[in-house]
Amino acid sequence: MDASGGDSTIIASNMSAAVYRGGAGNDTLRAQNADVVWLYGGTADGIDTWINGAGHSVARAESAGAVISIKRYSNGVDGFEGRGDTIIRDGITGQVLDFRWTTLSGIAKVDAGGGNDTIWASMQSDGCYRGGTGKDTCVVNDTPTPTLGVSILDFSQSEKDLVDLHSLSTSFKILLKWQQEPSGDTTIQANDAVTIRLVGFPLKKLKSSDFIF
Repeated sequence: MDASGGDSTIIASNMSAAVYRGGAGNDTLRAQNADVVWLYGGTADGIDTWINGAGHSVARAESAGAVISIKRYSNGVDGFEGRGDTIIRDGITGQVLDFRWTTLSGIAKVDAGGGNDTIWASMQSDGCYRGGTGKDTCVVNDTPTPTLGVSILDFSQSEKDLVDLHSLSTSFKILLKWQQEPSGDTTIQANDAVTIRLVGFPLKKLKSSDFIF
């Protein structure tokens, strides 16, 4: 089913698996009991809102360079399937983006854009996150998977960004497995499973006030 242009509301079938395309416009996409795939192509599919259902739901990029624009986010689909260069971008500034129960596959980055955002990183898969301008908080939880990598692409002390580790039962003193990578990134081994990478941020600048414990 293709809703084409306009601000559409699609309520997926309760009876059978199906594939839908919202197209241009700011769409509301509601999954039901059956499995559903929401298709995206290009960069002009609007700013969409998902409501998850009991079936398995996926937002899938059809083409290289696709941008999936979201209006806030709270585990609205079970997974995003990208093409390696696919970007998930928040179209509204200063939002809470909750990816805890969402699997990210083939996603280059989640871009929160401007404003003071709170990003809950996926617990299901590795992910790269960009808070953008503003005071941003990236919340990192433990994972049911053997390992989890969380990369923060633009951590900034001048913008008062924070990494929230309150659910990991750790402290600044316990984070002793830091290592400076040759690229200038800082890697933090938060526990046996979770690794956090601050891209382009030097270890020597890191402070306890950069974290919430």
